[in-house]
Amino acid sequence: MVSNMEPRVYVACLHCYNSGKLHGEWFEADDGLGDEVDAFFNPESSERLPCGGEELMVHDSEGFDGMELGEVGVSEAEETGAALREHGVALALWIGQGRSLKQAIKDLNNGVFQGDYESAEDYVEEHNEDFVKDVPDFIKWHIDWKGVADDLETNGAFTSIEHAGRVYIFEEG
Repeated sequence: MVSNMEPRVYVACLHCYNSGKLHGEWFEADDGLGDEVDAFFNPESSERLPCGGEELMVHDSEGFDGMELGEVGVSEAEETGAALREHGVALALWIGQGRSLKQAIKDLNNGVFQGDYESAEDYVEEHNEDFVKDVPDFIKWHIDWKGVADDLETNGAFTSIEHAGRVYIFEEG
């Protein structure tokens, strides 16, 4: 799944920050982040590092679709941004369920993310179409798909996460 997410990070010199001088820049959080940061914070340039520090940290972030990045190193921000661009909001939501970045990526690559739906009920109904295809319509009309979805989720068959008017479904093996 390719994402339209545009994660960005504010990288600043921690030494400068601790000395009362906020010195940093916003960067796209993608595969080239480390090189861009190194070029901007060239230690030979007094304009770039007025206090002479070389401790670079991510101090702020945006475009991570609600995922809290926190104060991390440049390499972690680069890895997280690239993964979010590849996997999209599903990755951010799955991390929000207590997974590490590496575990969430592994889970998504192994098919844990089933898609986004109008509701968990729609997901369950769609995934049981073959099961009820030979059932007469007058009986199908009486199936309580919402109740079935609630029972399945309560019993751990899947996890649903509501986000931006959609329900994202995850099934762990």
